[in-house]
Amino acid sequence: MTQYIPTEIKRAIRLEWDLPIIETVSELLERPLSYFGLPGPDVQDLQDWREYLGVCTTIEKDPDPNVQRLIRTNAIKLGLQEQGFQLLLGDIDDILLNGRDSLQVNPSLDWYDLFNLDYCGGWLYKDRHGKSKRGPRTIEALIHRQRKKADDKPEEVGLGCFVLLVTVNVRSRDRGEIPVYIRKDIARIVNGAHAQALCSLPEGGVEHWHLKYYVVQNIVQLATTSGFLPFVFPPLYYSSGRSFLVHFASVLKYVPRQDAVVVPKQSTTTLMRLPMATVKRLKVTGFRPLKALVPFCDPLRPIRKYVDEMEHIMTESR
Repeated sequence: MTQYIPTEIKRAIRLEWDLPIIETVSELLERPLSYFGLPGPDVQDLQDWREYLGVCTTIEKDPDPNVQRLIRTNAIKLGLQEQGFQLLLGDIDDILLNGRDSLQVNPSLDWYDLFNLDYCGGWLYKDRHGKSKRGPRTIEALIHRQRKKADDKPEEVGLGCFVLLVTVNVRSRDRGEIPVYIRKDIARIVNGAHAQALCSLPEGGVEHWHLKYYVVQNIVQLATTSGFLPFVFPPLYYSSGRSFLVHFASVLKYVPRQDAVVVPKQSTTTLMRLPMATVKRLKVTGFRPLKALVPFCDPLRPIRKYVDEMEHIMTESR
């Protein structure tokens, strides 16, 4: 497993891309956001988003007690202990799937407003049986946990809106599943010219585009079938050291008493034509997240301005 190494480019993404989303959702909920994620020993994301964070549950897989001590020390320096800080030990996928860490400790909260799954590896790691615990299984477990809390105690989750951030390496151990899925399944749900373009994508060299379609479709399907209204931002493709990664940001809104599949406000065409943003000279290019994320979480004011601008940009780029 690749060791997590903080870089300037990751920090630029946190501040330029993620922070406006986090700030807006915090303003919508009228409270600091509870956090669940992988901050690394330097807890840099917690520092960058500190103003908008409340209770923080962090995950660390490294068994080295010095690493764990460093995380706790850095959390104390940020004053996170005062609002509630928890360090869980073990693999984050196992914790999300099992509901407890390697020491059988449960997350301190049943609902979190912000998930930061900043993986060092890829989206899928299939075992000899062809199954991968990371990827759709992990996200499904995460969403089901959120849904259960929202159903049981809706008054405690408020608007029922949460941010999902996922960062993965372009290299997966998927045994060819991702490109096959793009050509056979996703190509069926887009128009002729777009479908032809997807079918002509080579298997190698464009893994970031494969991931864009595959992960976005995973998130949308898992959210809508579990009663959440998703809004997906354009993915970000960037290099950090020798690694090439794709960063995904979504906001999911709970729909109460919803038995049928939720229909996203973004059409299938819009979702599949999401542009791929990049980072150059520590600046996000190709698209901008907008400081004023229109409160699509408020059912009375859908995120129309943002969708209109995105569709306008995509129309002009064709």
